[in-house]
Parts: sequence; C-alpha cells; structure tokens
Amino acid sequence: MINPDEEKFYKNQLVHNFNLAAPEYDQYAVLQKHTAEELIDRVDIMNIQPKTVLDLGSGTGRVSRQLSEKFAKTKIVQVDISPCMLKKARDLQKNKNQTWSYLCADAECLPFAKNSFDMVVSNLMLQWAEDLQKIFIDVFAVLKPGGVFVFTTLGPSTLMELRDAWASVDNLKHVNDFVDMHILGDALIAAGLSDPVMETDSVIMKFESAREIMKHLKNLGVHNINRNRRHTLTGKGRMVALIEAYETWREHNGLPCSYEVVYGHAWKTGLHEPTPAKQEHTFSLDALKQSLARFSRK
Repeated sequence: MINPDEEKFYKNQLVHNFNLAAPEYDQYAVLQKHTAEELIDRVDIMNIQPKTVLDLGSGTGRVSRQLSEKFAKTKIVQVDISPCMLKKARDLQKNKNQTWSYLCADAECLPFAKNSFDMVVSNLMLQWAEDLQKIFIDVFAVLKPGGVFVFTTLGPSTLMELRDAWASVDNLKHVNDFVDMHILGDALIAAGLSDPVMETDSVIMKFESAREIMKHLKNLGVHNINRNRRHTLTGKGRMVALIEAYETWREHNGLPCSYEVVYGHAWKTGLHEPTPAKQEHTFSLDALKQSLARFSRK
C-alpha cells in the first residue's frame, strides 16, 4: 500500500521537475516530438472525427496543436500536473480563437463527468504514473461509448545502458521502472477497455558522453524518483565510476541511449465494466493474445 506522505512527496517532485524543465522543454524533446507524430499517424488510420478530446499529460501542448490542425472544430482539453507546462502550452497556442481548455490536475484523479470525451490521448506520460489501473479506469469513465484511448509510453528496455552502468557502481535504483506492454494490456482490459492493440519500437539516440546524456534527461524533467533511490548527492568518485561503466557501451558514432516506445490504443465499447480497483486480478497472456486476434480479424 502506498504511503500517503510518500505519494505526496512523489507528486511534488514530479511537479517541481517538470516546472523547471518547461521553459526549454521543446528544445530537448526530440523523442516526444517523434512519438507525437507517430501517435497522430495512428489517429489518422482510425478514420474518426472526435468532437471532444482530452490530452492527458499534455506538456507543452504539442499533440493538441497537431490534433487541432486535423480537427479544427474539436474541443480540446489539456491536462497536466505542471502549471508551468500548461503556461508554456498556452503561450504556444497559435490560434487564440481555438476552443481549448487548460486544467492543472493529476491524471490519477480526473475531475470530469462520465462520458465526456470522444477520444483521450496521452503522449509519454503514463510511465510517470503511480497507479496505472486508476488512470485506465478513469479514462474508461470519461470516454463516451465508442470512444478511443490512444497513447504512447515507455517499456522496460528504456535507458537500459544507463541502468546497466549504474548497476556496476552500486545496488541502488537509479533508473525509473517501466512497464511491459503485456501488463499494460492486462490493465486496459481490467479497466473495461476493449480490443487493446499495442506495438513497440526501439529508438536509440546517440550522445558524445554520459554527462551529456544525463544533462539531456534532466532538461526533460527526467529524474530518478524511485522510492529506494539514493537520497544524497552523487559523489565525484561514483560519478567517475558511472562514466567509465557507460563507456563500455560506446559505438563508433557515440554512446547509445535507448528507448523502448510502446504505442497503444483501446476502445470503450460499452460491453465491459471495469474491475473494482480494490481487488487484485491476474489476466493471462493467452487471453490478451486472443483479444488481439479477434481485433485483427475485424
């Protein structure tokens, strides 16, 4: 069970980190730009015309701006836990007459009525969630029947080089945990969403040094927020050891920094209801595969 004080500290750290990153975020958000474009491409092939969209973890509003170019009359609500990210998004809004709303809120506690949105989108936010099941249940609730949830997140191979390098320095967690797409599929089904379809893609960025990699992550608001992380400053000796360990990954064109990107979507068909969050349930991989197989035959 999550300690309320720990949860509050975790959320405050998220807000602090992303507030600091907001002013120059888009300058470093190369991966986020790539995944946003891929997400929009997936929306294209769905042949839908949503009248209301919720952009969950909207950041500086990149996905909302791209959606507004496709759906000019669509009402878009941007939700983010960081007020500075929302301010940046508002500043970047080109069409001031566009019907957009901005709300600073926690994705794990959505303040919307049931059946409010035709589509919910989320680009690289879910990996920061403490309770994915709660988010998916809330997404199910706010979607209208026939609505769709389209998202990107990060899988467990993300930052594997950095994780490996730290493992040679000490036994503490220095890299955040990321959820396997099969677990995501189970959680979507448990939340009442139907026909989940997911795929992964490997994106490898190259840097000149390990210090440059860590600076890049910091500028994106990516900090180690594991509960059993080291709470003291990293000493010079340990940092030197980390840099030396990361060098074992060097390739001819630089040091790799890997991301496993998960692309997914699922529908609210009205045929299922969410499993009560207070219960624990296990869903087999075979059942998930059967669900995906049924979708592929449609």
